Amino acid sequence: MAEFDLETGRFLRDGRPFPVTDEIRAKVHAVRWHHELPLDPAVRLPGSIEFAGRTKKYLLDAVDWRGKSVLGIGTVEGMVLFAAEALGASRIATISDDFGRLPSPAPARGVAAEILGSKLEVIDVAIDEVTVDRVGTFDYVILFEVLQHTRNPFALLEKAASIAREGVLLMTHVMLAPEQGACMAFAGTEMGPSRRDVSGINVLWLANAAEELNLVSRLTIPWDIDYYGMVLVRGRWERPPSYPRIADMPTD
Repeated sequence: MAEFDLETGRFLRDGRPFPVTDEIRAKVHAVRWHHELPLDPAVRLPGSIEFAGRTKKYLLDAVDWRGKSVLGIGTVEGMVLFAAEALGASRIATISDDFGRLPSPAPARGVAAEILGSKLEVIDVAIDEVTVDRVGTFDYVILFEVLQHTRNPFALLEKAASIAREGVLLMTHVMLAPEQGACMAFAGTEMGPSRRDVSGINVLWLANAAEELNLVSRLTIPWDIDYYGMVLVRGRWERPPSYPRIADMPTD
C-alpha cells in the first residue's frame, strides 16, 4: 500500500513522490475522473477537482486512522478512503451505489485501488438497503458530499450513525440563507441543470440532526463558502443559545 503525506495531500512510495510510469499513465487516462489521483506533483493527471492540498478540508488530519475500519458512502473514486488506509486504517470499504453519478466512478476507483495497492472492499448494496445487518459496523463512516443528493438526508445520517462505532465524518453542501428553512427539497432542475442536489441543508439542520442522533460536533470546518465539513462523535450535545430547535423556529 502507498503512503500518504498529510502536508501535501499526495500519495508517496518509499517516502518519495509516487512515480507515474507509462503504464500507470495509460491506465489513468483510460477512465474518467472526478478527483485527480494525487501522485507525483510533477505529472498532471486527469480530474476536474485537484485532491492534493485538501487534507484539512476533507478532515483527513482530524482522526487517528491507525487500526480503524472505515466505510465510505458517496466517496466517488474513494480518495479519502485510500488516504485513510495509507494513514493506517486496517479496513476500508465503500458501497456500490454511486447515487446516479455519470459517468460512474467505479472504473476509476478500481484503477486507483490497483495502482495504490489498496485492499478496498466494495459492498454490493443500494443506499436504501444499507443497514448494520447488510454492511456490519465500522469505527468511522465517511459521508462525502452525499447528504444533499438524497431526498431524506436525516435517514442517511441516521444510517451512518447506527453503523459507526466511534464517529461520522461528513462533508456536505449547505444553504446559506437560514430563512429558507432548515432543510429544503428541490424538484427537477430547480438547482440548475448541472446540479444533482435534491436537499438544501443548512447548519441549523445539521446541529439539530446531530443532537437527535446523540452525536457531538468535535470539529466543524466551513470551506468554499457553502460547504461544511464536520467530525461527529458519540456524546451529549450541548446546544448553544444561538441554535434554536426547529420546533421553536417561527413559521412566517
